[in-house]
Amino acid sequence: MKNLLYLPLVAIAVFFFSCGDDDDSPEIGLSGMVTFDSSSTDMSDGLILDIGPFIDEIYLTDIYLGNGAIEIDENTGIQSAGGTLILLELYNNGNSFTPGTFTILDFFDDAGDNERYGSVSFTNEDSDLSATGGTVKIEGSGQSYTITLNVEFSNERTLSGSVEGGFRLERVSLD
Repeated sequence: MKNLLYLPLVAIAVFFFSCGDDDDSPEIGLSGMVTFDSSSTDMSDGLILDIGPFIDEIYLTDIYLGNGAIEIDENTGIQSAGGTLILLELYNNGNSFTPGTFTILDFFDDAGDNERYGSVSFTNEDSDLSATGGTVKIEGSGQSYTITLNVEFSNERTLSGSVEGGFRLERVSLD
């Protein structure tokens, strides 16, 4: 009879310990390294601002890569606790973000017939620069991506590397 009393307790224990979180969200955090002017930095945090439809069926997504926790502050904007922050401002045709290879344009360049294009900004304690050309390749979906950078800045400076992992996702409206 004692064994029958323990059976429901065992069943409850198995239920609670075997049922994990069914959330399909990835673990947040990046691994990978970027190199700017022969100086390499490990990137550990990523943030996606899903801004949405912009103009004329163009979709806008901002992706931030940081070498420390990325913080959003109403007064100072978006910063990385580690000091290095990369902003990918990406545009694609359609009504949602579409991974692929994005052509990086100088600020004043015309996008022309590019289906995927954007700009890249690089900020650290020594520099605050906007890219003049190159590509950013994005693979993945949802909140899990691999990003490969091959970007040029003025004075023959370059930013290259690859990061992968889970990104925090914030939906933002321009309204």
